[in-house]
Amino acid sequence: MAKNMLKSYGRFELLELIYNMRKENLELRERCEAAERQVLDIRQQTEKQLDNARRDYENRIEELRMQGAAKDLQIRMKKIEEQLRLMQRLTSVDIDLPDMPTDEEIEQLADEEARQREEAKDKQNKKQDPKQDPTQDRKPDSKQEAKAQ
Repeated sequence: MAKNMLKSYGRFELLELIYNMRKENLELRERCEAAERQVLDIRQQTEKQLDNARRDYENRIEELRMQGAAKDLQIRMKKIEEQLRLMQRLTSVDIDLPDMPTDEEIEQLADEEARQREEAKDKQNKKQDPKQDPTQDRKPDSKQEAKAQ
């Protein structure tokens, strides 16, 4: 083939043709390398976008879970509040104020209870130690007996 080309073309024309072919080959290589770089850049960008989308998706799922948990907590809180209200209603006592004693009556009752306690203590002391009780009957001294006779 090269011989046929040598015959049909001149030597200078062949050199020029070879030069042009090599030049085109270099240009094609540069274009391929540039295209490969673009492909790598696009891959990196798409991977970043995919990672971001994945993170956003996971965050959104987590937000939805948290919202669901918050709703569950709100529902539970409402149920607890209802139970507390019911318990308050069940444990509330109706009080008629006229039946309640006044402050003066309460003080009088407290004074009476205090006196009763003191009297009870005095009675216990008399039973335990009759010699120390000044109100108990004493035996007359021998001098007093002599005077009385």
